[in-house]
Amino acid sequence: MRMTKDVRWLDQRLSAGFSAALGGANQPNMLTTTQLIAMEAINDLPGASQQALVLATSIDRSTLATVVQKLAANGYAERVDNQADMRAYMVTLTKAGYKVLTDGRSKLAKVEKGLLTEAKALVAAW
Repeated sequence: MRMTKDVRWLDQRLSAGFSAALGGANQPNMLTTTQLIAMEAINDLPGASQQALVLATSIDRSTLATVVQKLAANGYAERVDNQADMRAYMVTLTKAGYKVLTDGRSKLAKVEKGLLTEAKALVAAW
């Protein structure tokens, strides 16, 4: 039972740490980890369709559509009609989106390092 509690505690710390690193829950334009994952895929596949991003990230279609919509509303991504397939959008990061992505990467790396230290201490205690 202790291991289950420790794993749950670590999961909560990870979620809280990432949330705080990405802007905190009280920030209007705060990024979620799902948004950051989508931004990584958009950066890796510029001009990809939302369907291609679904396949690349394993984020379900409706969630990804909401994420891309929010990123576009915040000025972090652009959706343009795909001339080859008018049913689809092509998605790219804006300059502001790329800056937010690179800032998010460095913040998450610091959180990850701290949380890995905590995880190692927990494992050593088991």
